[in-house]
Amino acid sequence: MRFKKVFLYRLYLVTVIALIWVLFSILMLYNIVEVDKELLRTRRLSFFSLAFAIIGFIVAGAEAFYLKNAFRRFPFWLSTILRMAITFCLFLAASLLFLSLYFVFRYNGTFAEFTDVYIEKIVFTPSFFVFMIDLGVLSLLSIMILEISDKYGPGGIRNLLWGRYNKPRQENRIFLFLDINDSTSIAERLGHERYFSMLKDFFADITDPILENKGSIYQYVGDEVSISWHNTPENKYRCLHFVKQAVEALDLREGHYLQAYGFVPRFKTGIHAGDVTAGYIG
Repeated sequence: MRFKKVFLYRLYLVTVIALIWVLFSILMLYNIVEVDKELLRTRRLSFFSLAFAIIGFIVAGAEAFYLKNAFRRFPFWLSTILRMAITFCLFLAASLLFLSLYFVFRYNGTFAEFTDVYIEKIVFTPSFFVFMIDLGVLSLLSIMILEISDKYGPGGIRNLLWGRYNKPRQENRIFLFLDINDSTSIAERLGHERYFSMLKDFFADITDPILENKGSIYQYVGDEVSISWHNTPENKYRCLHFVKQAVEALDLREGHYLQAYGFVPRFKTGIHAGDVTAGYIG
């Protein structure tokens, strides 16, 4: 596997999102859907939570490994709506599958009784509308977690949530500054829109090498990206290995760049290491 660490990192994110879906399933079962106490027995809650965990894993997996890149060229608002719509369809399909399995292997009543319990007393209720709104919020949360994680790299969300840099911290870090060669002449030749499209492709293609080498994206500035690591012997190697993998990633996409833009972008890098004071500003 070319980017094994990226795969494992995204698998970790998918697992975290699936756990969030499990917590949501418990809240939904007790506080949103109006059902009788018989439905809330522990064994059924366990089945319900397991079903939501698997559904969440399927949905988050589709987001992390396919949908995110599939709609990359769309505006963010349109991409989000389309991904939420597909998430909703996946949820319905998986839910119908699990309900069918439950009816076949666990339910002791007739199909009419099953329909009465799980359709009339759940779907045709005001609480189900609230549930669908919450499902939309949960889908949006899943998308945002994946977007922020890819944008800022491993640990970005954790640092933000725990306020790691709310107060200035002194750290010894490695910084790699990467920018595209001849970017001004390229922009003049391509025009604003095609140049921006090329930048999106370029940064998307080097994202996996960044994540593979556990880099944290410090900032994007025009055609430049700044990447940071803690200054350790292992990270010094990762920093250099990232450059090699980024070149390889662009070479693999040579056909796309030649067809879309008439050239393959190349870049130059500068690397610096030392003590810095890190903290959030603004």
